[in-house]
Amino acid sequence: MATQVSFEMAAQEYAEGVRALFAPAVATRGAAERSITRALRTSPTLSEDAQSLLAKSAQLNAAGEQKLATGRGAARGDSEMQLLAKAMVDLDVGLTLLQVAQTSKSTRDATAIPEDERERSASDANRDIEDNLTILLGAMPMTMRATIERSGQSPLTVDEAKEVLLNSVSDALAQIPTRAHATGNKALDGIVTMGLMKVLSSAGAVVQDVAGLLGQGEALNNLIALARGFFEKFYQAILTAIGESVLKAALEQAQDYFKDLAKKKDEFASKYLEKLYETQQTKKALQKLVSDSTTDAAKLSLVAADVEALSLQFLNQMGLVEKILGKLSWIKPLVNTLGNAGTTSLAAFYLIVIGYVVVVAGDYVDAPKLKIFDRMRGVNAVVAAGL
Repeated sequence: MATQVSFEMAAQEYAEGVRALFAPAVATRGAAERSITRALRTSPTLSEDAQSLLAKSAQLNAAGEQKLATGRGAARGDSEMQLLAKAMVDLDVGLTLLQVAQTSKSTRDATAIPEDERERSASDANRDIEDNLTILLGAMPMTMRATIERSGQSPLTVDEAKEVLLNSVSDALAQIPTRAHATGNKALDGIVTMGLMKVLSSAGAVVQDVAGLLGQGEALNNLIALARGFFEKFYQAILTAIGESVLKAALEQAQDYFKDLAKKKDEFASKYLEKLYETQQTKKALQKLVSDSTTDAAKLSLVAADVEALSLQFLNQMGLVEKILGKLSWIKPLVNTLGNAGTTSLAAFYLIVIGYVVVVAGDYVDAPKLKIFDRMRGVNAVVAAGL
């Protein structure tokens, strides 16, 4: 039986493979300003390098699943962010391979996109990929790291400390569902603009079938087949972050809501999220807990900082999710190139993002109805443990 590779080692091997794949795009003078597909189109080892990287991607997903099995609290949140960053790189690789194949003579058709409208320069693509590899390898970019620094300043009195903590709790319980609402709505818009609202009535089946759809044995250009492989690994990375059983349960809980949306376009309703998360009840319970607490000001201040950090970590995760949604929009014009399964698979990508957003936000607010998942400590658990 093969030895299980650590997440850190698998991530390093994957990062090296990604850099090797894109090396021809930035290797020569002036290449950095060429389109990424023009730069890679002439690479003699592109298919072989991509095939090797695909295996490393699968290995990293497996290592990520093992890591998440033991992760809790902020550590789990960090691990999920690493997997989201990895998913974005998979998406970038798949999209690039698809564009290279689509702009070749053998696959050019009426859906071809002018390079000056859609393609990034090699330098821009490399910068984007390096930012995500930085997160994957455990070193957040400075812009992200700065948002979770704590002041360490304690209020002068216990009453002031309690007020700060209660404000932190109130802000977190308001900000998290609001951002989930906004991010989920963007994913839903992706489905709407594709004219695929009907998939919502059978969301669970669509999401569970995506791996099989992408693996269908159609006669495809080799680069297109590899692109589909990376899209499948992108899907698997997000599925690993959320957990397959958790996603299934979440989609089942949301089935009635999805059926309503399938009949008539509506927003990713905040009322639905409030009903699911019950944040008002949580807020009232924590207000009493804090008011009755005999904890000193310094400890109260630390708990407030923990709540703020939790909220900011969620916002950072949603930032990555929204970047993923931006990249998915680049696939839409090329979706027919993927074969018969392309449109349904892209719809499934949007659905799994919605499922991830709903579950993760529920984690961070410690939604009672989602407590059965018990994936990480949220606002309620952090305050209760700190007091």
